[in-house]
Amino acid sequence: MSIVESLRKAVASGNLSEPFSAADFRVACPGWGHGTYNAWLYKHREGNPGGYRPYVRRVGRGKFVLIK
Repeated sequence: MSIVESLRKAVASGNLSEPFSAADFRVACPGWGHGTYNAWLYKHREGNPGGYRPYVRRVGRGKFVLIK
C-alpha cells in the first residue's frame, strides 16, 4: 500500500482526523521511515514548488487535510 492510500484509508476509517499533523500521521499509519512523515506531507502539499503531485493541503501551522 502506498503512503497516500494509507492516509486515505486512515481518514476514511476514522483512525486519522482532519486536520492532522505529522505526529498524527505517524500514529495512524505506522511502518514508514521516521523522516518520511514530515517530508512526505511537505513534499506533497498543494503549492509545493518542487513539482510533486499534491495530495494534501496545508490548513495551519503543521496541519494538513487530504485533497479530495
